[in-house]
Formats: sequence, structure tokens, C-alpha cells
Amino acid sequence: MIGQVFIALARVTSLLSRLWRRETGTASVEFVIVFPAFIAFLASASESGLLLSRHVMFERGVDVAVRAIRLSSGAPVDRDAIRDTICQQAMVFPDCEANLLLEMTRIYDSDNDVWTYPATNTTCVDRTETVQPVTQFVSGQPNEIMLLRACMVVDLMFRDMWLGGALQKDASGGYQIVTASAFAVEPR
Repeated sequence: MIGQVFIALARVTSLLSRLWRRETGTASVEFVIVFPAFIAFLASASESGLLLSRHVMFERGVDVAVRAIRLSSGAPVDRDAIRDTICQQAMVFPDCEANLLLEMTRIYDSDNDVWTYPATNTTCVDRTETVQPVTQFVSGQPNEIMLLRACMVVDLMFRDMWLGGALQKDASGGYQIVTASAFAVEPR
């Protein structure tokens, strides 16, 4: 009986030593270890490129809208017209009108020579609520300096991958892109 145990143990030891020396599965092991990290890296690179493109297009849309305001020579400014201009120029945002919130405030009043700085945080759309936050939107008078701040909420492609997991998201899981532009209202 003890002899049979030793024989079985010797066979198992021989089998394990032969398996240990074989090199037929090493590429599969390397693939299983490296492939998920490689895919996560590619997904994060794609996400980063898309977010950068969206941010650049968003800033361009705001710049085009501000240029239109500046060239209007003090004519009253309509929030919906500015929003539509930004969305037409940005082009990379699904449901742009619903996810964009604008705020325009006066930061320099030329009549009273007073500077008024806005709050540091920008208000964004809250997609978890049916009623959206109210922001200030004031058309400027000639020689006043105005600040237009815009906030767009976008969904990430890969929310829980490296980059998507590291970004600060709102309650709906969206990422906020914020831009601002200051301009002087030209005299008529």
C-alpha cells in the first residue's frame, strides 16, 4: 500500500515536472495578461481624443457666438439665438440644446466704474431634474465688459475605464465641459 502511494506520487511529480518544462502555452498567458490592459489603454485614448475634440468644437462655437454678439453693435441678445449658434457650430454634441446652459453677466459697468466678478463655479444642466437651474442672462450696454459662460454636459463612451473612471461626473453620470469668453460691447 505504501509502495503504491510512492509510485503514484512519483508519477504526479514526473507529470508536473514535464508540464513545468513545456513552453507551449506561454504566448497565451502573455496575451491574457497584456490584452485587457492594452484594450483599456485604447479605450481611454479614444475617450480622451473624443473629449478633446468636443472641448475644442465647443470653444469654437462659443467664440463664433461671441463674435456675432460683438458685431451686432449693442443690439439686444437672445439666449436661444446664442444657444442655437453654439450648437450649429459645435456639431459634435447629441441633443445639444437640452444639455447646454448659458450665463451672461456684466463684469464691468462703465457708467459707475464698478467691476463685479461672477461666482467661480459655473452652473450646468441637471439632467436628473425636470426643471433646470435659472442663470443670469443680461444684454450689455455700450462700453460694458460682459462674460459669457457656457456649460455642456456630455456622456462618456466608457464611464468606468481608466479615463472615464477618473473624471468627475455629475449625478446623471455626465461629464461637464465649461468654457467662458469675455468681450466688450461696442458703442453703436
